[in-house]
Amino acid sequence: MSFTDYATVVADSGSDLQTQMAQRIKDGWQPFGQPLLVTPNLSRSFQIMQVVVKGTGGGDGGSASVDTLEGATDTGKALMKAADSAAGRTAIGAGTSNLKVGTAATDAKAGNYAPKSTDISDATDIGKKILVAADAAAVKTLLGIS
Repeated sequence: MSFTDYATVVADSGSDLQTQMAQRIKDGWQPFGQPLLVTPNLSRSFQIMQVVVKGTGGGDGGSASVDTLEGATDTGKALMKAADSAAGRTAIGAGTSNLKVGTAATDAKAGNYAPKSTDISDATDIGKKILVAADAAAVKTLLGIS
């Protein structure tokens, strides 16, 4: 809907607002947003104000479906149609690789993998010992520092 006109309805009570809004709606106006309580001046405690709008319609609204959405990609449409999370992952290609978790050189490591100092192939013997030293004093001893 494109707005072509707007106005405010101001009432002194809820019933007054209801009466005025019923007439405005008969005249083709629609409420826009929520009513507000306002204090226009010190002579009144409050008033209720409701914004109303008129506009040009874009037809009856019709129906919409995932397939009729403009700008949605095929992947996006498949994701919106997914029956469950597994189907959603399939729609976006998650979990469809041939990745293997294991210990071979071409395998992925498990999420809880923690290498040992002996697994570091390019570490020297002293480097490996430093990695497993109990504390700073033990490291100093290994390095011959007093």
